[in-house]
Amino acid sequence: MFRRRSVLALMIVGVVPAFATINGLVSAARARREAIARDWARRGDAALAAGRAADAADDFRTADEYARDRYRLQLAIALVASDRPAEAEAHLQTLWDETPGDGVINLQLARIAARQQRIPDAIRYYHAAIDGSWTVADPVAARRAARLELARMLLARGDRTQAQVELVALAADPPPAPADQVQLASLLVAAGADNRALNLLESALRLDPANARAAALAGSIDARLGDYRSARAHLDRARREGGLDAAGAALLDTVTRVLDLDPDQRGLSARERLRRTVRAFEIASAALDRCPSPTLDAMRDQRDRLAKQVTTRALAGDPDAVDDALAFVAGALDAARSACGEGGGDERALELVFDRRAAT
Repeated sequence: MFRRRSVLALMIVGVVPAFATINGLVSAARARREAIARDWARRGDAALAAGRAADAADDFRTADEYARDRYRLQLAIALVASDRPAEAEAHLQTLWDETPGDGVINLQLARIAARQQRIPDAIRYYHAAIDGSWTVADPVAARRAARLELARMLLARGDRTQAQVELVALAADPPPAPADQVQLASLLVAAGADNRALNLLESALRLDPANARAAALAGSIDARLGDYRSARAHLDRARREGGLDAAGAALLDTVTRVLDLDPDQRGLSARERLRRTVRAFEIASAALDRCPSPTLDAMRDQRDRLAKQVTTRALAGDPDAVDDALAFVAGALDAARSACGEGGGDERALELVFDRRAAT
């Protein structure tokens, strides 16, 4: 009996160190595999950041083999970036089955579906990404970026109505940075939501009064909406900040002319309205002369008959003649534009004046 116990004790004494040695070797091998996996993953991150998506996919595949599927998501992202959607989707679907509410996984599936023109699937995955969970430093920014990406996709497809829905949702809780607010406003303009874009631009200008891009975009919206006073103020602000391009400068010139020529502008004295009426008649007369079309001969004859009546002195004595003169101006400008296209300078500005007049 004693002999048996002694043998068993000796066996235990011999086996325990052996097990410890084996465990140590296994742990060392495991640690070595982890180190190799991390090294390949770092290479993959660097390659992806450098725009070498195909290399990144190879690196992450190697890392994933050493780490037993722990880098499958990074591999899928690299495959998406390297335009290998079928391989990427196979990995992503496996991951989605495990965590269907993961924001990153849904975003990658949305991008694949969008690239393959499976638009209903893309929209569904984008919304799942927006509503999903994000294990990133700033989940709010990640969700906002996903919705912005969805809106851009919809705009690219010409679906302004649905894009506007997504952009309005973004505008309800806008990004804090003025530059991001201006970017969102430009997309709202593309989606046809001018007034919401203006509200966002005013917010950006309160945060950053020297933001020339915000001022220029606000000015262009104002002009399109017929608010020429605000347009001039915004465009002039952009000019002072050095951010007005050639198109913006031309628009500033036009809205300034509109404000200087409009005979219906509020606050005008009776004398100034008469002066502007005469000036409008002169501009319309020049428009008829620039267009040699014989279809305008009748308008030119009418112009010649009215010429002596359209002076500040004559109009002052016959208030009804002011309305007749302005009616002729509107008809002459419209006829010249129809026959020979839009004019420039004062003629174009006056066209805008009478277009707005006709719309009210």
